Amino acid sequence: MRIQLQHTKLILCFIAAIILIGTLFSFQLSGQGIVINEFMSDNETTIQDEDGDYSDWIELYNPNDYPINLWNYGLSDDEVEIGKWTFPSLEIPGHGFLLIFASGKERQDPNELHTNFKISSDGEALYLVNSAGVIIDQTINKYLSNDKIMVRIPDGSDQWFESSNPTPGSSNETENQLLFSSDGGFFTAPFYLKITSVLGDTVFYTLDGSIPTDSSGICVDSLLLDNTSSKPNYYSKIPTSPEQKLISYKAWESPVANIDKANIVRCASFRNGIRTSEINTCTYFIDSNIFSKYSMPVISLVTESTNFFGFEKGIYVPGEKQEPDNPGVTGNYFMKGEAWERPVHIEYFESNGNLGFSQNAGVRIHGGLTRHAAQKTLSPHCSIRVIT
Repeated sequence: MRIQLQHTKLILCFIAAIILIGTLFSFQLSGQGIVINEFMSDNETTIQDEDGDYSDWIELYNPNDYPINLWNYGLSDDEVEIGKWTFPSLEIPGHGFLLIFASGKERQDPNELHTNFKISSDGEALYLVNSAGVIIDQTINKYLSNDKIMVRIPDGSDQWFESSNPTPGSSNETENQLLFSSDGGFFTAPFYLKITSVLGDTVFYTLDGSIPTDSSGICVDSLLLDNTSSKPNYYSKIPTSPEQKLISYKAWESPVANIDKANIVRCASFRNGIRTSEINTCTYFIDSNIFSKYSMPVISLVTESTNFFGFEKGIYVPGEKQEPDNPGVTGNYFMKGEAWERPVHIEYFESNGNLGFSQNAGVRIHGGLTRHAAQKTLSPHCSIRVIT
């Protein structure tokens, strides 16, 4: 009788152990689906928190068909201290999103969550852990300029992309994204640049600063980018002022040697004649001595050539507004107002080649008599913050 009781106890303990292991295994499986889906480490204008601050933010995504409770799950920017900030009891519905501000404010109000850390704008990895303290997802260490994001496309996939189209708290699949094999910046040798469409749309590109259309070149495989400084001067040979004897400031002179040049790549994806991505603009400086060439930051302004040098609407040349009898105070560059603002894409590179910011803007010629000088002041019409 005693042997039978002991045997029964052993069977019950074995069954209880199986139930416990199954419960734990099921719990861990349910938590493995949650991922960090998107994050921004330098929120300049994208979204404000309840205090009106532009805080860093992280988006989670639940790819499952069922809700998952995040009680005691954690986020951290430190692999050693993975339990740096923990979640209160709240659920992410199936195929739902959750936005968390990485503000350092430490708030666990389910209506608006704030971690006790911020994301370094210089780049750092982020870690998501389950209630058992196991890392179930982590991001790459990536420097991002202002309002840029790292994002998974499709939602919850293994594919990470850098983008300027943030979608905090909603799907990342609202439009196509283009993937570049190399970001713009400084390079010491020629290389092949590969541009691919996440959704498989056709990528069209230009190399002359013009806006790509579905009549532009098609990026079938990759583009060879090389040092272009040996190419003949073109735009620098267009006069930007009257003759020296007619004006008081330094007049334009044609360069006597080839000047430094860069590769300008503008591209967008199209499907059935409809553009499906934003217009991407990247500048590539290629020179074997590029990292010792500049002691100051470098700015790339990209626009259609006629916006600056066209006879009728170019704001940098005398053009059709030049009056032969009064050249010192007339010319296209003396025109003012919104009608004489031109769209540009601005990229700011530190002297070491790191990108400080990249964004679209509008510029006008600024100043008084300096407008007739060979080099002119440009007034930007956008909100720009230089990252140092």
